[in-house]
Amino acid sequence: MARLAELRVCQCKRCAVAVSDLRAFWSASPVPASLRTLAVAVKDIPHGFVTDGLRSLQELIIHGTAGDIAAFIRSIQPTQLLHTVSLKFWRDPNHGPDDAIPSQALVSICRSLPSVQSLEVTMDVLSSELTYPPFPLTAVVATLRPLKNLAGFTLHAGLTHITEVEEGLQMLAERCPSLRSLKIAQSPGLYSPAAVTLRSLASVARSFPQLESLSLPRLDAAELLSTENDVPVLAHGLRLVEFPNVCGIPDPSPVAHAISRLFPLLQIEPSTGVEGILGGEWHGEWAHVRALLCKMHGKS
Repeated sequence: MARLAELRVCQCKRCAVAVSDLRAFWSASPVPASLRTLAVAVKDIPHGFVTDGLRSLQELIIHGTAGDIAAFIRSIQPTQLLHTVSLKFWRDPNHGPDDAIPSQALVSICRSLPSVQSLEVTMDVLSSELTYPPFPLTAVVATLRPLKNLAGFTLHAGLTHITEVEEGLQMLAERCPSLRSLKIAQSPGLYSPAAVTLRSLASVARSFPQLESLSLPRLDAAELLSTENDVPVLAHGLRLVEFPNVCGIPDPSPVAHAISRLFPLLQIEPSTGVEGILGGEWHGEWAHVRALLCKMHGKS
């Protein structure tokens, strides 16, 4: 036990761990001090709870309500060693449907994680029986201000529609221009009213010069770039790209050519199933665009 480096506990709501249930563990030494990876669901974080046994933590995967997650992260007093954090927010039954974005909790969490390099945020995707209003991407990005070292950001919106995608991407570029990985996702099959155009995709490339992988919910290709001179980025280093949905195109060829001009270093592997390269789902016109990109970049 003294060399325990990784602890993964079931993270379903039924198995969420109350801090009081593991009081001996939190106060033990040197077992918690050796932990590098912790995956746990938490609940009922008491006021004033603090533990200094997790100061060596490097990766944290945590599920719970927004309030419990924020309280737990504050209590473990993260150090600069903590570089990877994955959060899954459960819907709080005491809050109404308008409380779709745990903004206050995210602000508190990000203030506690100034050195984090990779952040994944997942809204509760199990509340399929409930209807929640759309939320703007800008509201989530605004909470990331303290994360100066962020290199990877993933947002899973579940069954909640995302709005203000282009505005949110612009704001994210201003705060985190060194991002290497960016993924904005919704539940498979959910229609996304928010789409980026090819012109805004070019702006994304210009705003994130170090980006290596990109996944966005929807590409609107109705207004194709007319000439290569309209493409402001000709040598971007993006390797992976994914759009679960593409709309507004009678022919996928111009779209594939435009994406290829923007990102000439793409490394797209041939499809072996329905799962996308960034964990999404290929369907509709994107499957045709992607197949053309594979041929253009030497994959068949």
